[in-house]
Amino acid sequence: MMLSIIIPVRNEEKNVIPLIQKLENVLKQKNYELIFIDDYSTDGTLSYLRKISRKKTFIRVIQKKNQKIGVGISIKLGISHSKGKFILTMDADLSHNPLDILKFLDELDEDTDLIVGSRYLEKSKYIMHNPRKILSKLFNLFLKLLFRVPLSDITSGFRLIKKEKLLKLQLEAENFDIHPELNLKAIFSHFKIKEIPIVFSQRQRGKSKLNYFQMFFYYLKLILK
Repeated sequence: MMLSIIIPVRNEEKNVIPLIQKLENVLKQKNYELIFIDDYSTDGTLSYLRKISRKKTFIRVIQKKNQKIGVGISIKLGISHSKGKFILTMDADLSHNPLDILKFLDELDEDTDLIVGSRYLEKSKYIMHNPRKILSKLFNLFLKLLFRVPLSDITSGFRLIKKEKLLKLQLEAENFDIHPELNLKAIFSHFKIKEIPIVFSQRQRGKSKLNYFQMFFYYLKLILK
């Protein structure tokens, strides 16, 4: 089984090397590829990734050209270049714990189409500043009530999905709204879905690209669709 791990990056020069090291340690003897999509970084992220990818053939680096900035665009570009039967998406800032990937793989079976890593299950750990944590919980609760869906973390971007199923979703979002779009479309398409508890941590290095006003606008667009 080939696993493609898709990681959008923008100005993450302080995080990409530690992330790769952690992933290598966790995924020893696994068949996988790391696909980094550079979203027009202005620091040393791209040069670091290119340098390390020349030594490690399981790492692939995709540089955007003549395309918009946006996490959603990056993820879709990564999907189009992936070789694996299964796709895993995660953040580059180490907020997603690479150790949790083993939980995804343990839960994987032939009948499961999508596994979502949740910050809000009983055994989850959400290590985050209160304002963002509160906003995230409120928005997830709103979406859950609005669409009457069973997921506890609809906006989670840490997930494992069968590629053949993913390609049927026809994703349209260009930014952070790709996360709830993918999860909601999977529910409405009657995918067989599991949720697992994850550890979600506050970034320790670099600057977040998340803008709450923009996020609200992106999510509002998704709801109105």
